[in-house]
Amino acid sequence: MTIKPIRNDEDLQRAFKRLEKIFQAEEGTPQADERDALVMQIEAHENEHCGFGQANPEGGDVSSAPGLRARKNRLSPKKLLLTKWTAVKPRNREKHFVVTRVIEPEPPSMRVEQVELEAVHSKRVTVLHWRELTDASLWRQGWT
Repeated sequence: MTIKPIRNDEDLQRAFKRLEKIFQAEEGTPQADERDALVMQIEAHENEHCGFGQANPEGGDVSSAPGLRARKNRLSPKKLLLTKWTAVKPRNREKHFVVTRVIEPEPPSMRVEQVELEAVHSKRVTVLHWRELTDASLWRQGWT
């Protein structure tokens, strides 16, 4: 397993392509170890360069903090693929999700509107408008 550093968008796309190939790797295999390392590396790169930021470190609802308005998660829809999300209010006893697909519009010149989320535990798939992920009262980036 050789993991190269992510220094630019080309490196990031290379890492995403590799991650797509090994995402379903069985735990305890070298591919699963590579997947976990790639996920950490991609998250670190995105947090540093893409303005995704971290979830609220106190764990509470940001909108309920005194003097703070409801905060939005800053996102770019084209960079959501394989990002991790935690539902603030679990849906069907599902809390942790991964964006498994960014749904490309027809024609391709249109803006991305929807993403496909897969529940980590049940593998159930949900399609939602990507902007819903910007609502910090509904979603936290990362698995918290």
